[in-house]
Parts: sequence; structure tokens; C-alpha cells
Amino acid sequence: MYVTNRKTKENEEAEVLPVEEIDCESIRESKRFLFNWEMNSCITYKLCLSDSKEILGLISFKIVPQEFRLQIVLLEVSIENVGKEKIYDRVAGILIAFACRISFEEGCYGFVSLVPKTILREHYMEKYGFIPMANHLATDGRNAHKLISDYLLM
Repeated sequence: MYVTNRKTKENEEAEVLPVEEIDCESIRESKRFLFNWEMNSCITYKLCLSDSKEILGLISFKIVPQEFRLQIVLLEVSIENVGKEKIYDRVAGILIAFACRISFEEGCYGFVSLVPKTILREHYMEKYGFIPMANHLATDGRNAHKLISDYLLM
């Protein structure tokens, strides 16, 4: 998988790795993330540049097996990678696609949901193909496969 440097137009290899306890302090001290990323009961991963291990984004989710669903609890891109002046493209897409892949692996058939807390609701629907389901947005198998293909496969 790769992120695209908007300035150089070059693709840079990236990887999704579990967040470890030692990461929490550096995430907090970096001031590049606004959410509280302390270890909790959710499963948490980071998207890093492969060469420098710089963290570009974070995702936290839980599996809801009785509903055959993976729920994204938190999703955050580092502040320098948000908006029109961002350094790297594809950060959020990779993390969402990664959640879709985990959903398949956990027997949830690619069903992923989230509750958008900001104006990003429309963005998730337009860019990532999520559909409204009450106060959640969700994606299912067909769209999940598309996201995995678009963001995780090289």
C-alpha cells in the first residue's frame, strides 16, 4: 500500500501496524492528533510511512460479532494531512479499507459502520461509498471489496 506525497507526486510505501503502549505517549506529545489515543478496549492501528515509521493516521474499532459488524470508533488523520494543504493523500482511505479487510477476516462480510461526529458525514458517503443507516454510516461487502482494491492492493 502507498500514500501519495502531494508535493512530489511520488508514492511512498506505507504500512498499517498495531498501536503499542509505547506509541501512546509519542502520539500525545506530538500534538499532531486531537483525539485521546490511550489504550482502551478497542483495537487500535496506526498507518506509518514504511521507511521512517512516521504515524500519518490512526484508527480504533471494535468487532460486534452478534451484528456481523466492525464499528469504527475513532478515525483520525494527523493535522498536517488534513485539508487542501495536506502532505499525503490516501491516509483515511487506507485505514477504512484496512477496517474492511479485518471485517472480512472476522466473519463480518465486509460490513463496517461508523457514527460520524462532524461534517465529514457527506465526505464518507461521497468519497468512500458509505450509506446512511439511522445515525450510522455503513459499507458492505461489494463496496468493502472496492475500497480494499483501491487502497490496499498495489
